[in-house]
Order: sequence, then structure tokens, then C-alpha cells
Amino acid sequence: QEQAALSEGQLDGALYQLRALMSEFYREMRPCVAGEQTQLSESDKADFAKSFDRMVRLMDHLDFLRDAQSSETELALRDVDLERFCSRVATECEGLLGEMGVRVEYTGLPETILVRGDESRLRDALTELISNCARRRSGGGVICLRLTRRGGRALLCVTDDGAPATSRQRLGMTARGAVPLIPMPDLGAGLGLSVAEKIVWLHGGTLLFSAGEGAPRVYLSLPLTKGKGGIPLHTPQPERNAGRSPYVIALSDVLPSSVIREDWRE
Repeated sequence: QEQAALSEGQLDGALYQLRALMSEFYREMRPCVAGEQTQLSESDKADFAKSFDRMVRLMDHLDFLRDAQSSETELALRDVDLERFCSRVATECEGLLGEMGVRVEYTGLPETILVRGDESRLRDALTELISNCARRRSGGGVICLRLTRRGGRALLCVTDDGAPATSRQRLGMTARGAVPLIPMPDLGAGLGLSVAEKIVWLHGGTLLFSAGEGAPRVYLSLPLTKGKGGIPLHTPQPERNAGRSPYVIALSDVLPSSVIREDWRE
């Protein structure tokens, strides 16, 4: 049977999201294009920045899943200090999400643990999990990251201090890209968890989901390495984001448009 990079549900979700974003572009740009005004209002400038970044994020997801399906994904593997990596991602995300009243708390280990991985791809996977929690806590709350070690594997738990998972959130963990009959305003394309799963799988790891008592918990498990030493050499990768913050783009679905516009100015 022919294999596809996207399931039918995911393709539906991506097409729905693309049409929604094109509608946003039209609303934001129409006054200037139609000649009704000579420049965009401040609110339209911020809204356009957010819509554009959401489009970039969606294109990145589609690109990655296509390449992964055709085995064309190249990982820039190196020894990654997971303790330092998780701390940096948590700090960067809290600096952005703090604008909407969301804190990111990280609990690490007093030791250095190494995994063999592509740091930028692992960042993409982790920010997807953080973004999902931020969507649940958009009115303010705490996202918790906790790193532990289990035998020869590192285990990172990502959760929040919100209510137990709704039936819709449970569906999102098990049925990727399932678009409800009545789309919701905050509906995404349904590709984020699939991207995170595939990235972790390419690193020899797994994602585990728990939606029992309390808030949903996602466990990211990666095999540890002892390190190979030496100085790694890597082929330069193409810059997809024009030098802009990958964290802003990764969190563009949940960040206020005013925060995203500030990244454009910088």
C-alpha cells in the first residue's frame, strides 16, 4: 500500500489551516491593497506578523514530515548536554510566554547527561510540547519540565498545572489531525505532535502520553551516550527563518501578536 507523509486527517487539518491563514492575510492586507488606506494600522501590522509566522511554522512542519517520509531528513548529530539544553529552552520559552502570564519551570539533575542528537530538531520537538501546554494555560499558569534518568535513558516530562484533559485533548493525543465538524477558533493543523514524535523517533527515542488523573503529561525518552569526544564537524544547514528567533516561530500559535511583532523589529 502506498505510504503518504500525511494521513487524510492531517491533510484536512493542514488545508483547513492554510485557508484560515489566507483569510487572515486578506483581512489584514486588504485595506492597503485596495487603496483604502496608505499604510497598515498598528494592530494589523502585529496581526500580519503573527499570521505570517504561523504560516512559516506550518510550512516547516509539512517540509519536515515530507522529508522524513522519504528518508531525506539529515540530522546534524553531536553530543548534547541535555541538562543545559533543557534549561536553555525553558528560559527562552518563559521569556516569551511570560508576556501572557505563563511561567515555565524546569527541574533538572545535578549531573551532566549526554544524548546523541540534532540540537535544533530536539528544540523543535520540545517547543511543540511546550506550545501545547501554553495553549491550555493561555489565561496564565505554569508549564513544568522535569528531567530524570532511568537506567540508560533520559526521561523528560512536560506538563502544566491546568485541569485534566478534555475529550478533545485526549483525541488530539491519539488521532493526529482530526478536524472537528465545527472548527474552533484556536484550531491548529494537528501536525505538532506528529512532528515531535517523528523527531524523537529519529533519535532512537519515544514519546509517551498520559491523560489520566490531573493535567496531560508527555514523556520524552532518549537513549544516553557516553560521548565521543573530539571536535565535531557539521555541514552548514540552510537558514529557514531569515535569522529570526526559532522560539517565536515555534510558539506563534499561542503568543500574542504584539510579542511576535517585536521579533520582526529586532
